[in-house]
Amino acid sequence: NLLKESLKSQFTNTNYLKGYFEYVVWPDESGHFVDYNRIIPDMIGDINFKISDSNQKLTGTCASPGQTSGKVKIVLDSQNTEFNEGEILVCPMTTVDYVPLMKKAGGIITEQGNILSHAAIVSREMKKPCIVGVKNVLNDLKDGDEIEMLTDDGKIILKNR
Repeated sequence: NLLKESLKSQFTNTNYLKGYFEYVVWPDESGHFVDYNRIIPDMIGDINFKISDSNQKLTGTCASPGQTSGKVKIVLDSQNTEFNEGEILVCPMTTVDYVPLMKKAGGIITEQGNILSHAAIVSREMKKPCIVGVKNVLNDLKDGDEIEMLTDDGKIILKNR
């Protein structure tokens, strides 16, 4: 009962924690137990996470709300890439080594992922617009393309081709 009270989480009838949880260690080496079922609604508000029903080719799932525009930068290797402030980061998926690029990015687009993927969680923490699960985005966009991201609708508008 002490654990139930201190975590303020839900448990199954067999006393297992319900939901999606993660244990993280911050730079100061303190550990934190994160219950995403409780914090995601507070972090993102009333955004309707849906895959766009548009016939538009460049669509995905809204992972972090917002609207932005800028130049595309395709990144396949986060360690060997020059990346300018405000560029739109486009990659297969993000991992911890992408965080420095994510900090500089004006927006983030991934080919893989969902609202609980690394890209989604980190982009919400950074308050960066993010669309995940955009099929074939690495083939459909090129470095330097000017795009507009309408994340609430999961749409990417190509402006210069």
